Amino acid sequence: MNQSLRFEKGQNNREMRKKYFLFFTLFLTGAAVLILEILGARLFGPHFGVSLYIWSALITVTLMALALGYWWGGCMADKKPDTNRLYLFIFLAGIFILAIPLFSPVLIRALGFLEIRTSMLICAIILFGPPLVLLGMVTPYAVKLATPDLGVLGNRTGCLYAVSTAGSCFGALLSGFFLIPLFGVGRVFYFLSLALFLLWPAHLFLFGKHKVFRSFHKSFFALFSLLAVLILSLSQPRNLFSLKGASFIYEANSLYGHIGVMDMGDNRWLTIDGIPNSGIDKRSGFSIYGYTYYFELMNYIHPEARNALVVGLGAGSVSKRFMDYGLSVDSVEIDPKVAEAAKKYFEFKTGKGNLYIKDGRRYIGAATKKYDFAVLDAASGDLLPGHLFSLESFRDISRALKDNGILGVNYVGFGAGKNSRPSCSIYLTLREIFPYVKVYMHKSRGELGNIIFLASPEPLKLRRSPETCDIPEIRKILVEMAEREIDYRDKTGKCGGIVLTDDYNPIQSWNLKAALKWRENVRNIEL
Repeated sequence: MNQSLRFEKGQNNREMRKKYFLFFTLFLTGAAVLILEILGARLFGPHFGVSLYIWSALITVTLMALALGYWWGGCMADKKPDTNRLYLFIFLAGIFILAIPLFSPVLIRALGFLEIRTSMLICAIILFGPPLVLLGMVTPYAVKLATPDLGVLGNRTGCLYAVSTAGSCFGALLSGFFLIPLFGVGRVFYFLSLALFLLWPAHLFLFGKHKVFRSFHKSFFALFSLLAVLILSLSQPRNLFSLKGASFIYEANSLYGHIGVMDMGDNRWLTIDGIPNSGIDKRSGFSIYGYTYYFELMNYIHPEARNALVVGLGAGSVSKRFMDYGLSVDSVEIDPKVAEAAKKYFEFKTGKGNLYIKDGRRYIGAATKKYDFAVLDAASGDLLPGHLFSLESFRDISRALKDNGILGVNYVGFGAGKNSRPSCSIYLTLREIFPYVKVYMHKSRGELGNIIFLASPEPLKLRRSPETCDIPEIRKILVEMAEREIDYRDKTGKCGGIVLTDDYNPIQSWNLKAALKWRENVRNIEL
């Protein structure tokens, strides 16, 4: 009798351990789904941009794959509810995940002839569809295994889906706040595939019926551990974007994107999510982007200026030029990796000012210091930080300016035509705060290019001639700048521009055409 009780107790303990292991399996696979989705955005970012198109494609593929997995998993569970088959699905998902960082560059380049939105959707389906379908099969299959008694079907189903969803929440936080910034995108794929690989041998080792079987799978466990360690140790961050003849000298993943520094001849670029953000001539240290010199006109409008605020450091080109005019410059940059690259590879120094690592809107809102100039030159790749382009944001900036202070804003878009609605809206929003606003287009009005807005409470009249600039190349740009002024007063009503507010600010979605065009231009000069 005692022996029978001990056997029954042992069986109950075993079943309890199996139940908890099943919960752990659902938690891990739920986490894997969200980790994959976030990894997808970071994997595709350097090639396609971190835009609404990317998230729409990834969310669509994720939901479609999970729906197919739920249906298929339920059908297979009804036919043959076998635990080993469940873990085989997970093992196969790990193999597909392992293949993503290995084959994605080849696939993305092979589909480069397609329109960029079509290309990103096909890539998302091919790369992420198979593992997500297999992961979607797990929960309905687990429900079948865990509910032999139909009287508790609702309770058990709700419990298992809750565990899976909790795992998804954990995976989202873990990947975004810890794994990707610390290890990079490629290695997180490998870690994830390793974790899924090991579930099956771990289950067999813990619950296998025969000792010989356990011993075999213990070796199986060790083999895959060794394989994963070799992959992780030999893998290096991949160059996700490059120009012909260019070589990367620095790469890093941060909370905000993939940061790179690359050299080509005498030029050096800072890239964010595959988009060249800033560039300098290594011989002179000057920016190779002409629009950055447009902000220098502020010094000729207000030659008595003593200090400036620059939101969006990049390589530090704008801040350095203001320093060359003798100004004390405070620079604000949200990404510490960008600041690190600017200091180490672009010779940025704070001089008499300071460098603040924080969101520009938060810094401006809490600022007690008054500035002669403020420059808003912030972007993450081709993604526009909409919260900085609103009525409330511009009002906060106006409070941080002196009475005759000047605000300069850089926006990449179209200055005319049907796609000029965002630039018109920025103009109208600035006019709500500043009586005087001038607009300069770095390229011709119908082309995509940098649009510079200068806004002030005082008339924007030159008090010193740009001809006095002692650098011939910059002097030429400043003199020609007046010829590129755009008069928005007569066209804002025709383009559908609005005053942008925190409550209603669709500038990111309106800017998708410009972002897509910019990304296409960049892709055309990739290898």
